Amino acid sequence: MNYTKKNTLLSGALVLALAGALVKIIGLVYKIPLTNLIKSEGMGYFNSAYTIYTLFYMLSTAGLPVAISMLVSQARTLGNRARVKKIFSTAAIMFFAVGTLGSLAMFFFSGFFAEILGNPSAALSIKAISPTLFFVSAISVFRGYFQGHQYMLPTAISQIAEAAGKLGFGIFLASAAIKKGYGYEKAAAGAAIGLSIGMAVAFLYLAVTAVFFKGEKYYETLYDTLPSGNRRTILKSLIKAALPITFSASVLSMSNTLDLVTVMHALVKSGLSSAAANAAYGNYTALAVPLFNLPIVLITPIANTVVPYIAGAISAGDTGKVSSSVSISLRTTALIAFPCALGLCALAGPILTLLFDDSLAQAAAPLLALLAPSVVFLSFATVTNALLQSLGRPLVPVFSMFAGAAVKIISCPIFIERFSVKGTPMSTFLCYFTVCIINFIFIYRGMKEKPRFFKMFMRPLFASACSAFGSSYANVKIAEYLGENMACLASIALAALIYFTIIVLTRYISRDEILMLPRGEKILKIFEKLKLVKNAENSQTNLFESERKVFENERNRNVKSQKRTQN
Repeated sequence: MNYTKKNTLLSGALVLALAGALVKIIGLVYKIPLTNLIKSEGMGYFNSAYTIYTLFYMLSTAGLPVAISMLVSQARTLGNRARVKKIFSTAAIMFFAVGTLGSLAMFFFSGFFAEILGNPSAALSIKAISPTLFFVSAISVFRGYFQGHQYMLPTAISQIAEAAGKLGFGIFLASAAIKKGYGYEKAAAGAAIGLSIGMAVAFLYLAVTAVFFKGEKYYETLYDTLPSGNRRTILKSLIKAALPITFSASVLSMSNTLDLVTVMHALVKSGLSSAAANAAYGNYTALAVPLFNLPIVLITPIANTVVPYIAGAISAGDTGKVSSSVSISLRTTALIAFPCALGLCALAGPILTLLFDDSLAQAAAPLLALLAPSVVFLSFATVTNALLQSLGRPLVPVFSMFAGAAVKIISCPIFIERFSVKGTPMSTFLCYFTVCIINFIFIYRGMKEKPRFFKMFMRPLFASACSAFGSSYANVKIAEYLGENMACLASIALAALIYFTIIVLTRYISRDEILMLPRGEKILKIFEKLKLVKNAENSQTNLFESERKVFENERNRNVKSQKRTQN
């Protein structure tokens, strides 16, 4: 395999981003009929169960794929195939057991968790969603293994299979419950069972793919004489790599759970019934939050790809690739996050009206507008957490996420008391803003070549502001002639056109970033003819070729050192 051409950061991220975008489209297709089917009350039960599932997932497996991908990438870079296999088998044994215990805990203590949330009727949905934890634990092992080889296709396909299974079975079971007159509580449980079936489908696909996977072609060189190491040492390495990620993710997940508890109790205390409180919170979580999470689908692949990529480069002593990867990751995040945030803020009402009933959309539009700016900070928090992890600073994300969660926990009750449900997106903004500030400080201090954050982010911000203003103005004018739905679609298209025109004309995209894309050489030739490309600030024109010899020399030295250590 040609390591320098195929295993590129943006190529892997692009595969996951395309799959993630398709998954989100399927998710919206799922959420819209499901919300119309089981109404806001049923969505309240479903989302309560999903919150508990997310908490257990974070505690048990959140850091596993990243930890496995890091260790596999390091061993693969050194050509140690035996160690790669033992890493996989050790992780599988451990986390299959963890997933089983987590599923049993969710099932048998479902009533207890529902009572804690102040939503006793969600107990049945929590039971229905409990098998999902076992499947997601197993899926995490497979995904980490494939991502460690920088082979992102199985992860992408499994995500699509999971979403499609959830859509088909979830809607079918919820609809069947409604038709039989079982009510929203059991209908929500049917939707939860559909999610479990979707996860099972993804697990089966990954298991079959792993059986036929030929990992040898992803090695530059193989050294079959290298020892694999013992399971205890591998297990310690996995835990050491996974714990900081798990802890930081769990802190935020627990703060989100506290959000749910705070909001539900505050709404009930204000005089609403349990069903009315579920409807109010369900309107926020079912309409505003899914659109808020949509841009993160394009950001998470960058974080998932950059960890094994930088870990392999560090293991090989390829310092040029490390520096360039940090810069490109941040620039690409800015390129995506700013237009998504400002676009959602400017067109919150029209987008929601396009997708949902008008009455529901009007109620959720102010919440989405308040939540949209947090897209920028959540995006950078996601990527900078991954960068710090791969750069050997795993405790920094733990500290920053803990600080962000503390800010959220303190500010949320204050904002809710004054602004009701609108206080939740306000506290979310402060949370991710805090995380970003801390992470950026440590990245800046830890880099020899200091990133120029202001220069890096100003052009995407300017282009996003222009596109948001233009699309908002156009939406009002076009709606007078074509109606609200057509005006929304036309305004989104106009926003994209304005944004990318400004980005291209200001030559924000660099040569190295284009070269890291599939068919990058051909794309670069077109951009060069049009004089629309410049060199990246902290990289060389032919980054991969110039670092090739460094990679090979350092890898050979590391292999020899490992042999001496074992002897």
